[in-house]
Amino acid sequence: AIFSFNIVYDWYQNTHMGDPLYKNLISIQGKEFWMADITKIYAVIRNGEIIMVNGYVMARPFEKDLIFTTAKSKKLKGVKSSQIMHIGNPREGKTPIQAKMGDNIYYSPNLPIPYQINDKPFIILQQHQVLGYDKR
Repeated sequence: AIFSFNIVYDWYQNTHMGDPLYKNLISIQGKEFWMADITKIYAVIRNGEIIMVNGYVMARPFEKDLIFTTAKSKKLKGVKSSQIMHIGNPREGKTPIQAKMGDNIYYSPNLPIPYQINDKPFIILQQHQVLGYDKR
């Protein structure tokens, strides 16, 4: 499964400088398993194929701006675009978008979550956060 980083990083310490205690970690017969809120799972991998779930979209990362601006002007920067790598069904009750793999999507640059697996960067965002798309 590909899931939110906060599944693993949700932890606390019982003592000062003690080992972290992970809230979502379960040990059964010496094996470790992670519990995850289903809405924080972005995709599953079956037979090498990535299947997006819960209305998430995986896209290529966008280019970072080389010019730094003030916080006030960041709101004026507009949208970013990326090519869809994987897309699934929308969340229950949400309107589906008709975009497919290879299409470009447009979104607010503050919304996507950057990830990297096996040195391959990508971003994750929800379908309802997509402002528009164009077909390839």
